Amino acid sequence: MSNEISTRKPFAALALTALLGLLVGTIWSAATSIGPPASVAADQRCQSEIIATTPGVSLASPVTVPPVRPWHPDVPISPRHTWQPLPPNDMPLRASFAILKARADQGDASAACRLSVNLGKCRDILEAEVAVTRIKFAHEHLLPSCAGMTQAELRLEHRYLRQAALAGNLAAIESYVRGRLLKVDPYSHLDDLEAYRAEVRPLLETAAQHGSALAVMYLQSGFAGIYSNDLAFKALNLPFDDDRAQELRILSELAMNVAPGRDQSLDSRRARIREQSLPYLGDRYDELERRALQRYQAWFGGQPSQQMGLGLSAHDGPNGVPQFNEACSGAHIDDPLNQPPIAWSGDENG
Repeated sequence: MSNEISTRKPFAALALTALLGLLVGTIWSAATSIGPPASVAADQRCQSEIIATTPGVSLASPVTVPPVRPWHPDVPISPRHTWQPLPPNDMPLRASFAILKARADQGDASAACRLSVNLGKCRDILEAEVAVTRIKFAHEHLLPSCAGMTQAELRLEHRYLRQAALAGNLAAIESYVRGRLLKVDPYSHLDDLEAYRAEVRPLLETAAQHGSALAVMYLQSGFAGIYSNDLAFKALNLPFDDDRAQELRILSELAMNVAPGRDQSLDSRRARIREQSLPYLGDRYDELERRALQRYQAWFGGQPSQQMGLGLSAHDGPNGVPQFNEACSGAHIDDPLNQPPIAWSGDENG
């Protein structure tokens, strides 16, 4: 029995080897065979049939291939062997600028690259210097006012922001719904998350109906399914509704202040929005615009928003002192959690 098995093993091995060889040969033959795949061949046959049935055109007619036009970039590029060594990395840009610019203008790509990255770095540094100067100025002015405050006292910020929001301060509502404090320090505010989740939508709907452009944009993004790490979107958990999203997008653009120098009139803004929207909204646009215009009159008084939802922030006055009282004495809404929700067309329950 053992002899029979031992004689079968070489035979089986040879048979397996032969089978593998045949399989590899078949694959190699298919891979190296001349000719396009079946789908491409079918397309070519179809094209040939079209050519054959076209008057004045035969399969024997030569195919005219347009000549390849050389591409001439509109920037100077000199031969690589003419490029000069670059200045040392630590050379100040003020000292190397003229050298690098002259070489770059003559087509030295390495000089152009060095000049670009050096200019970008200096731009970042100089912009940061301006920001640091402002922060330092604010730090110096506020430090005496903030000295002695404990971490436990500082953590009360969210508690009183929520109190101001629920009392109806519109700027406080805009800051509260962003959830910044909950996101920055969630472990200190675990007990506040459930209340926040329940309060975000009614607060946003109330704020939107009282002229908050930020609230309109939050609701529009929520209905459009555009989510981010912002806690407000997660708390809203709105169903996808493209009609509502597009209606609110049109409203948001109507309520947005246009750039200085552009026509501020309502007709001009409507024309721009229509031109941008018609390609993808088509026949839906007129009805969506009609609803948006009604809300624009009711919620914004038919005027662009004077603020784009900066929330509760104290802007520095002429003397560098933050204007706390101005931020806290603005628009108020009575009982914002119990205001009527937005009435949506075709859905009485919103």
